[in-house]
Amino acid sequence: MLNNFTKTFCLTRGKHRYEILTGNRLYKEWMNEPLIAWDDKIFKLSYHHFPKKEIELKTIVGSSHTDYNGLNSWLEFLGALKKVHSQEGLTFYSHFFKDNKETTDVLVAGHNGKYWIVGGNNRICIAKFMSIESIIVSVNEYY
Repeated sequence: MLNNFTKTFCLTRGKHRYEILTGNRLYKEWMNEPLIAWDDKIFKLSYHHFPKKEIELKTIVGSSHTDYNGLNSWLEFLGALKKVHSQEGLTFYSHFFKDNKETTDVLVAGHNGKYWIVGGNNRICIAKFMSIESIIVSVNEYY
């Protein structure tokens, strides 16, 4: 679990990264919404795998990665991303969905219309902040 100092640091860094990505400080309401925790009970159910499925980014509610458990907002999540160490890193990840909705090696798990990132935290989180509406990724739909 993350302590308050770490969460404050992630929030500050997330705001800075958002400004670099977009060039503005106009924060949207969803950016302060908490991530919904991954629930192992749900994701031990049966599932159907879709190699390519279009999903709206607003339906992504959290991550399966334990390092991101306990984050209070998407801005904290943006600040906590581990592979983004510089402006060049942000630019690198921002190009994955800029011109094309589809990418490889990204997996999300879904249940009842909500999705959690299983692989591709950096790419998907940055795409949300770039106001990309939907992406095409591999999906495991649990039922």
